[in-house]
Amino acid sequence: MQILNTESFNEKLKNVKGVMMVDFFATWCGPCRMLAPILEEVSQESTAEIYKVDIDESEDLARSYGIMAVPTMIVFVDGKEVERFSGYMPKSQILSKLDAYKEVQDKKNKKELTVSILFIFIFFNLHSKISIANKII
Repeated sequence: MQILNTESFNEKLKNVKGVMMVDFFATWCGPCRMLAPILEEVSQESTAEIYKVDIDESEDLARSYGIMAVPTMIVFVDGKEVERFSGYMPKSQILSKLDAYKEVQDKKNKKELTVSILFIFIFFNLHSKISIANKII
């Protein structure tokens, strides 16, 4: 799992499409060390992008996100924060949260696709009617 600095975090956040979770951690933190292998498993099982930020290496980033305790995980959807949770959490609970946001994202994408297809259908239907009208005239 990739550890991001401030610059790479901002770049990932700017370009993410879909669900991204960032674990703000510290190397000296016991619960963070307990959570690390769980997050590795989550990253293998989830379609969400999962990254880590070391709060001691990126103090400015931790401060700007108001990180007061570690581990703190922040979930982003399309670059916007949607949820945060702190402390140790079992894998099933993390996966459940990420899956819920993935389902919402999938429904949004499906709706956008449906609207696009409908627009294309209307456009071509209108275009063919104009073509027929031009042939008649």
